[in-house]
Amino acid sequence: MSVARAPAWALGLILAALASVPALYVGFVGDDLVQRAMLEGRWPGPTSWLGLYDWTPSSSATRPLLEQGPWPWFTDPDLELRFLRPVTSASLALDAWLFGRNAALAHAHSVLWLLLLTASSAKLYERWFTPPAARLSVAALALAGAHAQPTAWLAARHTLLGAALGASALWLWLRYREDGWKPGRYLAPSCLMASLLASESALVACALLVGYELATRGLRRGARGVLLFGAVALTYVGLYALLGYGGRGSGLYVSPFEAPARYLALGAGRVGVLAAELLLAMPADVVSFVDSVRGPIITAAAVAACVCAALLSRSRELTSLARRSLAWLSLATFVSLWTLVGTTATGRVLPLASLGAAAVVGNVLWLAWRAARTSTRPRRALAALALVCVGFLHFGLAPSFRTLTAVRLRAIASAQRDLAVDADVGACADRGYLYLLTGSDPALALFAGLALEFYAPEKAGAERFRVLSLAPQAQRLSRVAHDAFELDVASPPRKINPFEALLRSPEHPLVPGQRILLEEMTAVVELAEGMAVSRARFELNHDLDAGRVCLMAWRAGRLQAVPIPPLGETTLIAHEPGPMGM
Repeated sequence: MSVARAPAWALGLILAALASVPALYVGFVGDDLVQRAMLEGRWPGPTSWLGLYDWTPSSSATRPLLEQGPWPWFTDPDLELRFLRPVTSASLALDAWLFGRNAALAHAHSVLWLLLLTASSAKLYERWFTPPAARLSVAALALAGAHAQPTAWLAARHTLLGAALGASALWLWLRYREDGWKPGRYLAPSCLMASLLASESALVACALLVGYELATRGLRRGARGVLLFGAVALTYVGLYALLGYGGRGSGLYVSPFEAPARYLALGAGRVGVLAAELLLAMPADVVSFVDSVRGPIITAAAVAACVCAALLSRSRELTSLARRSLAWLSLATFVSLWTLVGTTATGRVLPLASLGAAAVVGNVLWLAWRAARTSTRPRRALAALALVCVGFLHFGLAPSFRTLTAVRLRAIASAQRDLAVDADVGACADRGYLYLLTGSDPALALFAGLALEFYAPEKAGAERFRVLSLAPQAQRLSRVAHDAFELDVASPPRKINPFEALLRSPEHPLVPGQRILLEEMTAVVELAEGMAVSRARFELNHDLDAGRVCLMAWRAGRLQAVPIPPLGETTLIAHEPGPMGM
């Protein structure tokens, strides 16, 4: 069977599987180590196999994370990171039960959800579009860069699982509405609720289902369906807020319930970044962090959206069903993007939104292909240029980004394993207190202690492991008393580490003189600028020369022991980029 005649679902499954092969070799990265610690009983806070994304399940849950060290000492004690994802949590627990620590099989499990998303979307495209347009649409979906992190990072599986169940809910509802398949009447809402319990990003499915009802049945005939899916969405959102889920006390998360004005203000730019990935395959993970290109790319995405709307609405090549389907898909997808902007815009929240965007891309490519073959010469040249540009972005750039993301995450996973295996913990392998002086890189600041426990448990016997600084620059280590030392930046002003915003919001800055009491020490803020500490003093409950304290720093690509300086002396601690290059 030739590719030109292959069913859309078969072509999509082949492309999705091939594009996901590099993800199988990534290993465990970042938050994966947190969730494995929860599953293996090593996480200091309360845990449940259904709550692997609920890091602070009670109002007092943050304190043990500060006391026992997984989170740095300057974390806001009122920080709450709670996400209602029991379905995805159960899938990760199933990985641990079935596969143990075999990350490749766990990643293969993630890819299966991508295949379900692809198959469900293909069946929808085959209903709405001509066979060539359906094949191009499912190819754009299968190769989308939005699947880069959800397939290669186990902790990001939630958006992929939610997307697969959400797309299935839409397909099941269409079977009920258009084919009279009665089980779909009950299976679709059930599948929708399961998708919401897998990921907040599945709210996109609610928008798609409401859009379908309004577009195909009108307000009067579609009112029952609109009320059904609107009620599911509102019930979910209401329970989410009532039960205290979401991010609070963090500068990276904005709650639409607690700060609606800020949510909308930040959302405008973030929606543009997400739209740029959907239409132009510009990776949101890059665009969000490069100020110089963000504005032009958002403008280009807006222009592209207008061109696509004009082309698809005026084309005589499209059937009335295809034109109507593209109209409601586009509008519902755009509206749904506003539910995805509670934190920094990244592509990993877009697998389900890609269902609508890929339909637009596939039909634009099909129309360009037709025009390049049948139109007059000037129009043929313009159509050929559009075909090459759009094809390069979605069939060249997007899968390349997928591969590069997997390669990058694999390098980080390997570095996290190596930093544990090669770490020099001094005399604190089985006792004492282990302090990391240089934690500017997230792989060090948030996960170094967990990596030691996971990969080198023989080195993880210290009573406490703490990260003392996230400053991305050289620092001075000064011994100021027999039981105290200071850390301060060597070359002010203090540079900002963006990951510090995760742990403390601008509304709760650190102030000079602030004392933070921990079990074995007191941290004193001596100089601070907002969330960034420039100088801090650490007063221990015992003498530094008693052999119970070990200091480490990231040097020459590994964690090395740092001698405690004599009283009154200072040691310069140089800054070196960590495993993630920060």
